[in-house]
Amino acid sequence: MHRPARTRRARLALVLAVTTALTLTACTADADDPDAAGSASPTPTGPTPQTVVATGSGATGYTRVETTVYPLVRSGEHVVLTLDVTAVTPSDAEASDDDRLFAGTVFWDASEAPLDRQGSTGFRLLDLERDLVYLPAVDDEPRTVGVGNEWAYELPFGVPRRIQLAYAAPEADELALVVPGVGVVPDVPVIDGEVPGPQAPATSEQDAPDGSPTTSATSSRTSTPEPTGPEREPIDLGSVVAADVVPLTTSTFETETPDVRRDEDVERLTVALGSDVLFASESAELSPEARVAIDRAVVLLRERGAGQVQVVGHTDSVADDASNQVLSEQRAASVAAVLGTLLDPAGYPLVVSGAGERQPVATNDSPEGRQQNRRVELTLETERLVEALAVDERPLPPAPKRTGTGAEGVLLDSAEDPEYLVRAPRAYLLDGHLVVPFEVTPYPPGTQQVSLPAYFGPTPGDLMTNVVLLQGGTAIRPLQYAQTHRGELASAGCVCDVDVKQQIAADDTATFTVVFPELGTPEAVMLQVLGGGFRLTDIPVDRS
Repeated sequence: MHRPARTRRARLALVLAVTTALTLTACTADADDPDAAGSASPTPTGPTPQTVVATGSGATGYTRVETTVYPLVRSGEHVVLTLDVTAVTPSDAEASDDDRLFAGTVFWDASEAPLDRQGSTGFRLLDLERDLVYLPAVDDEPRTVGVGNEWAYELPFGVPRRIQLAYAAPEADELALVVPGVGVVPDVPVIDGEVPGPQAPATSEQDAPDGSPTTSATSSRTSTPEPTGPEREPIDLGSVVAADVVPLTTSTFETETPDVRRDEDVERLTVALGSDVLFASESAELSPEARVAIDRAVVLLRERGAGQVQVVGHTDSVADDASNQVLSEQRAASVAAVLGTLLDPAGYPLVVSGAGERQPVATNDSPEGRQQNRRVELTLETERLVEALAVDERPLPPAPKRTGTGAEGVLLDSAEDPEYLVRAPRAYLLDGHLVVPFEVTPYPPGTQQVSLPAYFGPTPGDLMTNVVLLQGGTAIRPLQYAQTHRGELASAGCVCDVDVKQQIAADDTATFTVVFPELGTPEAVMLQVLGGGFRLTDIPVDRS
């Protein structure tokens, strides 16, 4: 596929050993469509606002939820995403005491909680050609601007309900869409036209036999136009005060020195040094081990090229604001004093400051999160990019006890009696980026529903946010992006299913998807969950 010339982040030059995947199957127009059959006047009309782009389904609790995706429709400076969602009636009538599903458990993305947004920020648009993520627009509260807010509370079984969300209008003519619990839908067209109404049609397209998203960007099929459900007001684009478009970041670290983290996009390199390896508790005096971390940071900065380096200290929120501010400034100054002896001051002038506790990258409610927040960040902005991202060639770290191939998977304990099997049978490439769907199934299948432990929840011990791609001694995290809250940086976002659903029916399989940076064309990849979780090896990469 031809790719237009553009400035890109340097690709990872990797030779890996693992894979997984959610199949995306291209569709064609209906067989009885005269244009598809080659009529005398084959005039393509292109997608309309009512064209079904893709359908798919995801497992949650006692049921599955089917999702139908329509094109993105431009309206001034914004585009509107339209989705229809339908909860499938549970096979076990006793599984539900009501005729509706609490749909917040289906799509809720807990990473939005510190942003005061509703349960819809899991729906993200990706421009993987430009390495950008489009986040749902918010109003001045801030709350997500959209239609279908009641779906976060109830979703009647068997009745489609419409969700509409606003985003900034993109430069691209099509974008990928992350649908929580379903996967990544590629090639969602951006079109001109009238924004669809806020009510779902009476019927919607059926999902693919295997439940994976089925795409049809040029299909002429449309859903029945008759609306269903309660009447609603159209989406209010006039209430939008922010529609974030954020660069996607590649984040890596060496497994032997995890306190040195490298985050990079097309314009910026940030090297984060963990304060716990630099300083003693509540101290700004460098430890004996600090020089190793700072030396490694200097190597990474020099790889990128000359430019101004911002040296910023950060703390957790344990002490009071004033004390944290002073400590962050003192620690930044200590690191800068050593950097000044190692870097050419003419090529790498240093600007030193402290941010105190104001810019966390993780929750301060857990020891692991507070440890991540205690750091000194070195940020270099420069247009000069390296030819290839350096990858540590040292051996892999020791394999954890729970290690298996992607096809075989590993068995993990649940919160109750049944176990569950985690597999990654295949991965695939989407515009050069690696997409890995994980499959989670109660084990033995069909015994009873499984309740996943907090290990799968939105904490620093998450499966999704803590899964890494291993290449020798280098760990590569899923694509990340900065999130803001009332003008200040909040925790980093992950291009993944952040909030893994807590229950899976006995006879069902849930899919949770993770997207990694561009990797070239590896034959296979290897994934591991940090903190002694588990490792999946020999995951083949489908490049078809």
